[in-house]
Amino acid sequence: EPTPGVSTETDPRARKEKRLAKFISKQSGIEYDEITRRAQRKVKALRYCTTWLALCLISREQNLEMSSIIDSFASR
Repeated sequence: EPTPGVSTETDPRARKEKRLAKFISKQSGIEYDEITRRAQRKVKALRYCTTWLALCLISREQNLEMSSIIDSFASR
């Protein structure tokens, strides 16, 4: 689910949230629904955190390789 208040037209990273959540789910062995639930909790707790940033935090917590995740968000 896209970050509230963030247009996918202005932030291309918002378009990749679902794919990133699926990637984290597959790599960590945690269900997709649990990943999205955790991301939503982080967004609420951190207030100014976007969903894609919350997903990056979750991937870091799961000790996943961040290079490929960061590269997927790089502006091209």
